[in-house]
Amino acid sequence: MGALQILWSLRVINAVGMLPVLLAVLSPIGGQASLQMLATRDKSEITHVPITYLTTGEKSYSQFGSGSGFWEALPPINAIYAGSLTASTLVKNSEMDLWGNVKIPYLSRLTSSADEFGWQDVPLDLTLGKYSSLIGIPASGLSESTNTSYTLETNYFDLDCYNVFNGTLISLTAGVINLNVSNNGTDYGDTRSTYNFGIDGTLALGYGMTWNYINDTGRNFPQRTILFQSFGFRLKYANSLAYCHISTAYVEAFVNCTGLACGVTKMRPSQLPHPDPRLVPFEFAWYQSVFSWQFMLATNLADKEGSHHGSSLTEYYINDPVLPLSNTYRIYVELYKLAHKDMSVRLGQVINSYYLASLDPWGITGLSSGAGNRDAVNSDGTKVSSNLAANVTTISTTSVNRVVYVCEWGWWVVFVLACLVMLVVACTGALLSWQTVGPDILGYVSTMTRDSKYLSLPNGGSALDGAYCARLLKKLKIQMHDVQPEKDTGYWAFALLGGKPRPPVVDRIYK
Repeated sequence: MGALQILWSLRVINAVGMLPVLLAVLSPIGGQASLQMLATRDKSEITHVPITYLTTGEKSYSQFGSGSGFWEALPPINAIYAGSLTASTLVKNSEMDLWGNVKIPYLSRLTSSADEFGWQDVPLDLTLGKYSSLIGIPASGLSESTNTSYTLETNYFDLDCYNVFNGTLISLTAGVINLNVSNNGTDYGDTRSTYNFGIDGTLALGYGMTWNYINDTGRNFPQRTILFQSFGFRLKYANSLAYCHISTAYVEAFVNCTGLACGVTKMRPSQLPHPDPRLVPFEFAWYQSVFSWQFMLATNLADKEGSHHGSSLTEYYINDPVLPLSNTYRIYVELYKLAHKDMSVRLGQVINSYYLASLDPWGITGLSSGAGNRDAVNSDGTKVSSNLAANVTTISTTSVNRVVYVCEWGWWVVFVLACLVMLVVACTGALLSWQTVGPDILGYVSTMTRDSKYLSLPNGGSALDGAYCARLLKKLKIQMHDVQPEKDTGYWAFALLGGKPRPPVVDRIYK
């Protein structure tokens, strides 16, 4: 401001006057550059770590395929299943289940187009109907402080309920369970339940597993159909029947996690070898018998005499998945009123949920996920089961954001230039000061003309303002020199330029 004020007061703009202005401008710019040339940035550090997750593939093992060994696993299986049915709407619509396991969407219900590699984007909408199960796939190896992405191979049952209607129930077997199964018959369940389901044919009269047929590529497996029946004991014409094609969907899911919050962002059909999708474990008669038996009793409301007082929680969920317990006053639901699509999605969700819970009832809740073949132990120290579901390992890509200092090179250049200019000016000033013999005069030069008998001043004399006087004398050529060169003691004064003034001498005394 002082440099600009001088230019304004003198009404003169020249190179000498602009130089102080430029130097004055460089000072704040250089000061600002020193603050701006260092900035903070997020830097991602990429690493690869193993992630272990529950497999539903060849190494998986359902507790209902272990003969009588499923009894110890039944309480946690039913508890997990019932908890998932009664979870809050927020959890049901979430990408993760109650225990932080990532849920797998229905690939067949994605509307996005597949890219050149077959991947389809999974929408971010919070829609319960897009998930194949209420229970997710547990995984271990995640960190709260990193972002993680990995792919997992899994499968689920995909239903197409093409015929949903109200009709007469097909005969229900009396007694505990019907094991009289033929290759052409269907298997029904328990009189203590208000619903059951069977399959229209069997592949083998044992437990078996679909992965035993992975190499039967030339075999023509039939498309199986299940029959689901919901009973309306106290409401006339309330019986609901649904015929549904059932198949196994083998998929690859890409999972993105922010800390421990995960979700599937894209999916595609599995690229690995797998059994025929039309082959399902319910075609193995003994497995179907045990699974359907326990599935039908998992949430039944029968009393100890076997009397029913309403539909089960499973049926309530199929009727209203958001608030399954809000309409219990109806006692028995009328599922035949559902649209075919809704029945396909919801019936598939409850079957998949119960099946997933049977694979690792201890690992689903995070107690043993990723623990390999660790066995659950009873209070007396005996093992509950040695057939826990196996886990598989995949390599994930993890990234963590570190805050680092970075140099803003533009501001760095400005800072260096400002420092160099000020250094040059300082050195020049020091050099001139060292070579200057005369006194250092401060303030306006015009003040040196006051009361000088060697100059002709304008009217006003010493009463004139310094800036005004300097403006009046701006064209006056003067010189500061010894005006008494002939005397022993010199006299240093401002005088008009002219003659041959004697230059200052180091050893001479001046007044």
